[in-house]
Parts: sequence; structure tokens; C-alpha cells
Amino acid sequence: MVPIFEAEITPILKTRDIMNLARLAEEVGLDRLGISDVIFYPDTYEIQALCALVTQRLKIGSLVTNPYTRHPAVIAAAASTLDEISDGRAFVGIGAGAGIGELGVIRSPPESTLREAVHIIRELMTGRVVNYLGKIYQLPYNHARLEVPPQHNVPILVGTRSPRIAKLAGELADIIVIGARYSSEQHLTNYLRWISEGAMRAGRDIDNIEIAPRLTICASSDGELAKQSVKLYAAHYLALLRPPDMVIDEAKLLRIVEAVKKVKG
Repeated sequence: MVPIFEAEITPILKTRDIMNLARLAEEVGLDRLGISDVIFYPDTYEIQALCALVTQRLKIGSLVTNPYTRHPAVIAAAASTLDEISDGRAFVGIGAGAGIGELGVIRSPPESTLREAVHIIRELMTGRVVNYLGKIYQLPYNHARLEVPPQHNVPILVGTRSPRIAKLAGELADIIVIGARYSSEQHLTNYLRWISEGAMRAGRDIDNIEIAPRLTICASSDGELAKQSVKLYAAHYLALLRPPDMVIDEAKLLRIVEAVKKVKG
């Protein structure tokens, strides 16, 4: 299998700088570019469209959006627009959502919400009228259809950090991004087992699903700056995940946890 290289950009830079990074990502041979969907940050879909205009080959999409702040019908329409702008290079990245509690959004159960959302997005992107009455979403009878459906296949990418969503992704997703930001042989083995369970449940072959482990890096012409910048990410996820297969002195781990709590920005 030919390896696929993907990068994600969180839109904390000026939009023109992100567009330049998209050009660079294509020049150095990356295959796919995801734009984070984070509340209070610049809008992912507008940036995706602009990145599509300055590239020719790179696949572009959200990494990842969520079905709580954006209705599946809105996501499908955005994906269709990006498909046209990019001439078939769009993908839909979706996950259970993180950090949206600040908006007071009431989250329905992530597994069932994602299942319904992916179904609606896929059905709408076929261009057909979709009649749907689910536990989470309802679409009006004989009225729900995209006015301009995508002209190309738009793959669905599911980002996961949990066993339940990993199993669901094995059932539904074309692409799965393991988003825990920590990787070891045991960690990856666990995720592959969960994804396989979901794939088997749906009668799918796991070899037909693209599975992408994630690594967090900081790239800079200033090596020391890069090292300092990535330390907070490493410390944050170490404190959050407490990986059982990582050997670290308990006292040192507690000092790291306390340090992370004090960091701002």
C-alpha cells in the first residue's frame, strides 16, 4: 500500500499564511490537508475553500468538524461546495466534538449522533431527496435535498479518541484518524482491534479502510523554538492520557500535571 501523508492546520495564523502553508504542503508532497474546526477560531470551511483555490492536487477538508454546532445538512452542503471549488478534492472530516461545552450545547450521545449524521451526509451527497426520522435528527418529508450535490465521490473521515467511536468508525468511515496524539505499539494495537470489531460488525474488510495514526510535531527553522513549542503538547497529552505503557516516575508525572495547569495560551 502506498503511504498517505496528511497534515492538519489549526487556524491560529492569518488566513493568507495558512494559504501559503497549503501551497507548501502540496509542494513537499503531502496528500491531504485538514483544517481544524475550533470554536472562536477562524471558520474552517472558508479557509478550506481558499486553500483549494491555491492548490491543484491536495485533498482538503475539515479535521474535524462535529454534528452538534453544524447540522449534517449544513456539513453536506459545505462539502458539496468544496467539491466544486476543488474539482473533486474534498473530504468530510467529522468527530464527536471537543470544547463545545463553552457554548452551552447539549450533546446527545456521540455514537448515535455520529451514526445518524454520517448517514444523512452520505445520503444528501448522492443528490437524492432524503426522508429521515431518527432519534437525533429529522429531515422534512420530500423536501430535503442538496440543490447542487457533489459531482465526485467525497470520502468520510472520522476522527476518534475512544473505543466506542473507533468501533463506529470501523463500521462507517472511509478514512479513520486516530486522534489521541500518543502512539505506541500497544496503543495502535488497541485501536486496530476496536476498528476491526466495527468493520466485522458491518461486514467490511479493514484492509479497505484507510487508518491514519496522528503525531503532533512543531516545524521551525529555529530548532530550539520548535522543541520548546512542542513541549506543551507533549505535557498536555501525557497529563490527559496517562499512558499505561509509558514508564515515568510518578512524582515527575505529578509535577508535569501541575505545570500544565498553570500554562496559559
